[in-house]
Amino acid sequence: PDLVFRLFAYAIQPAWTAGYAFTVAQEVTDPQPARWFVTVADGAAVAVARRAPQRPADATVVMTRAAFDRLLRDEPAAAGERPVVRGDRAAVAALKAWTDRAQGR
Repeated sequence: PDLVFRLFAYAIQPAWTAGYAFTVAQEVTDPQPARWFVTVADGAAVAVARRAPQRPADATVVMTRAAFDRLLRDEPAAAGERPVVRGDRAAVAALKAWTDRAQGR
């Protein structure tokens, strides 16, 4: 997951983020819990960090490694394995739309 989240900074075009400003924490719960913070800042390049920013995340997405792997393969989540979103769902939806766009979807 580390490489995938870090690629967001290169795959998401800064122009796509114009008018948006938020941080989404992405957490993969197993085998060891790990968290990444994806920060969007109004037309700037997306920043990805392992350290929490000074400001709290606007949203948090929590998922198992199995759910993460299915998302990478563009497969539906298995029963009971759907990612859990807390906070600003619009920010999460925008981030998902940009990653889909970067993949030509």
